[in-house]
Amino acid sequence: LSFREIRERFPVLYAAREEQPDLLPEGAESAEALTERVSAALLRCLCESEDDIAVVSHKASIAALVGHRSKLGYTSLSVITVEDDELRPGQVGLVPHPELTDGVCLALLNAAGADKARIAHCHAVADLSDWLCAALAEKGLALDAAAVHQAALLHDLAKGQPEHAALGGVWLKDLGYPKQAEIVRQHTEPDSTELNEAGLVFLADKAIRGDRPISLSGRFAASLQKCRTPEALEAHERRRQAAFLLKEELDRLCGPGLIEA
Repeated sequence: LSFREIRERFPVLYAAREEQPDLLPEGAESAEALTERVSAALLRCLCESEDDIAVVSHKASIAALVGHRSKLGYTSLSVITVEDDELRPGQVGLVPHPELTDGVCLALLNAAGADKARIAHCHAVADLSDWLCAALAEKGLALDAAAVHQAALLHDLAKGQPEHAALGGVWLKDLGYPKQAEIVRQHTEPDSTELNEAGLVFLADKAIRGDRPISLSGRFAASLQKCRTPEALEAHERRRQAAFLLKEELDRLCGPGLIEA
């Protein structure tokens, strides 16, 4: 059954299971029976294999084997060994995540449905972010250049979705990249006007339209046309002020001219 069908057929039970996930509808398989069935299936797979194996399954099945449902994320990895024909859980709930190379970043953008224009924009923002990072490092402000580059490449990962900055941050955090997630979350509006990693990517994004440089004044003049409500106008002004304050700090440290006003 789909979740909608379950909710309609068992509304009281569905609500109660939010707090008590072990509650089951009448006739459902017990936890003990599930554990026995899944263990037997895994041992059968192992008997037919000569080396280590990878098994992809649902959370309930994995929890039955490792005994820690709360530690399992949707992309987690658990390790189970066999001793004397018995399954023994080892590491539980690991979040596997490769290094965020440019190739991995591109694969994530493609998986999220990014078109050529969005990818070109992300590359342009990353190039400018790299340049600004290097300029600041020469003046004694060393930021995490790798995290800046990776987050700049992925800042529009969820573009096209509501609240795309926040959603992109959630995706990256779930994938195991918390620092890059925070930078992406703040790329439309930073939490502060400190010239840190998030502030730098925010500023670089505002200085690029499409894949071309643009002045901050030009960028905000263009985005102002999209504001239709008082709330949107207020947010627009907050972001405009943040961008110019960050530019002032950049100019103070590196001299004027890196970002056009």
